[in-house]
Amino acid sequence: AIAAYRDAEEELNFVAPTVSIGAECRELLLALWLNLALCALHAQRYAETISLCDRVLERTPERNARYVKALFRRASALLHRKEYDDADRDLQAALEIEPRNSELLRLQRAVT
Repeated sequence: AIAAYRDAEEELNFVAPTVSIGAECRELLLALWLNLALCALHAQRYAETISLCDRVLERTPERNARYVKALFRRASALLHRKEYDDADRDLQAALEIEPRNSELLRLQRAVT
């Protein structure tokens, strides 16, 4: 799956940047990076997971479900790396947006 997502990422980078296509490509890239982050997390490639989530967070100014997913996946990777303070920071930010999200609350219990 990782290879397929990488191929798709490469293809998206070759699309001519017009205004309408640019917005569509941005949305596709953000979804692709989130999916790649999940694959990397399952493959225990935590540094890659963090890097991919960083890309998503840098390019998602609105605090929406995508933003929360990126924070959750990055926090999961940070937890595996025993970077508890950083994981907790991400979870706190995500819980400000979705305070009743059961997955966030479950992960928060593992961090604290």
